[in-house]
Amino acid sequence: MRTEARDAAEQMAARLRERMNADAVLDPMDLFAHVYAEKTSQLQEQAAQLRAELDAELDAEEER
Repeated sequence: MRTEARDAAEQMAARLRERMNADAVLDPMDLFAHVYAEKTSQLQEQAAQLRAELDAELDAEEER
């Protein structure tokens, strides 16, 4: 019984460590969606520029 509980705990801990060490999936556009309360014209321009750069990177990766 103790061995089963210890094995189960170790498996749970291993899964937790794996999830904690996984790289987070981040979207740079979230900065514009969630950080700024008021979207000024400058922020809108910056968001559009970032979106264009991200789209260009994605297109370049797809061409490879």
